[in-house]
Amino acid sequence: MVDDKHIVRYYQGLSIFLLSMLIVPITNNLGVMWVTVEATTLISVLLIMLYFKENAIEAAWKYLIIATVGLSFALIGTVFFYYANISAGSSEDAMNWTGMVHNSKLFDPNLVKIAFVFILVG
Repeated sequence: MVDDKHIVRYYQGLSIFLLSMLIVPITNNLGVMWVTVEATTLISVLLIMLYFKENAIEAAWKYLIIATVGLSFALIGTVFFYYANISAGSSEDAMNWTGMVHNSKLFDPNLVKIAFVFILVG
């Protein structure tokens, strides 16, 4: 049976989930983007186990483990992109997309390929 408490929690979680999903495409910072993607994972885990049933809790844990492994690979790829930008001589805008686009011609191609593979796997 669904009660009002669960409905309120669901819509609160859904609102936070949507907010964090909307921040991802509009942010210019790689770190903020990764944190908001991680936030969507954590909030979706809470939404999955909203009713605290055994199957829902098990599914939430499995999703959390799989998503965390993927996000860890994506984080490593993001760090490689950051390092490629630092190696190209950028220090102020090293975490910003605009700085990366500006310095992209100076990136080490092998480092960018490794970063791309990690982000793709993640």
